[in-house]
Amino acid sequence: MANYKAHPEEIRLDFNAGLPYAVIAKKYGMTVGGVQQAAEREGFQGGNVSHKSFLPWIIATEHQHSREATNLRNLSRYVQFADVPEVKLNTALRWLLSQVERGLDIDYDRDCGFTTKPLAPGGHLSAVHENVRVRRESETTENAADSAST
Repeated sequence: MANYKAHPEEIRLDFNAGLPYAVIAKKYGMTVGGVQQAAEREGFQGGNVSHKSFLPWIIATEHQHSREATNLRNLSRYVQFADVPEVKLNTALRWLLSQVERGLDIDYDRDCGFTTKPLAPGGHLSAVHENVRVRRESETTENAADSAST
């Protein structure tokens, strides 16, 4: 068995709960690469990306391609280490930071679509922003470790 800082079943439970690799890595003091390797080795790496935590609403067909839905899907893919074209990621990041800096959160109604509301601690965009921050922080840490080892 591989040498893990967490039991594989703990990692599996977090993975199945939809936690991003970056969050799992931070939780167990591992690198994101270590979590990815554990997922591959133990056979529970998913092929599909779930956007449930970033888009928790049932989105009406006419709102599927709105700016908000598209940006949240791209951010979800980024946090889950799926491929996101750089231009789409940058657009999503600018949108998220703009909303947060202006103190705005979003909500959704099937009849009205996406609406803004004041940003509150624990609000939806606060959680999205934290997930993105953890992912970016893990990326910076891994890049620094790679630079130090070369």
